[in-house]
Amino acid sequence: MTIKKLIEFAETGDKNTDGLDLDRGFPSRLMPARQWFNWLFNSLTVKVNELIDAIDSPTGTLNLNLKKLNDSEVGVVKLWLSTSMPENHLEIKGQTLNKSDYPVLFKNYGITAEQFTLPDTRGEFVRGLDNSRGIDAGRILGSHQDDMLKAHVHTYFKDNTGGGSASAGGSGAGGEGDTGETGGTETRPRNIAMIYIIKVK
Repeated sequence: MTIKKLIEFAETGDKNTDGLDLDRGFPSRLMPARQWFNWLFNSLTVKVNELIDAIDSPTGTLNLNLKKLNDSEVGVVKLWLSTSMPENHLEIKGQTLNKSDYPVLFKNYGITAEQFTLPDTRGEFVRGLDNSRGIDAGRILGSHQDDMLKAHVHTYFKDNTGGGSASAGGSGAGGEGDTGETGGTETRPRNIAMIYIIKVK
């Protein structure tokens, strides 16, 4: 039976379902009847309509679950490889946000104040909060930290005889000196520039 014939039957066919088990069809001794196809089309139509209602209704189960899933992602920070922001995201660059504009973000972060200022991540490396571990103690979440070089010593001895340098404890009389300045404008590891973004809605 073609789809055209099935559609025609669904519209005009016999609605009698005598002897029909709606889960299994008609008894096996009988050939599939038009009533079975009609019931099948009616059942599919009901299910399709239920799905459409669930999608269209803002209070439908599907939409409520989608909203719950979306809200759980608000506040998540990501690395982004474009200067164009995706929908409902902001670059984290030190701007101040109002609670009235981003209520879900404030709720997820547990912020009761009416405003919240994001840190400025542009040009910065992000470091995990010490959180009582004792390696970088005294830090506040979102706080800035200046660069630093860990204290250390370089000892260098000059040989007054003009024959080069001598290490500490070695031969040759002379005095301490310095190695001269070397390096660039900052201390940094190899890196790739990307943008930190946050989902705000």
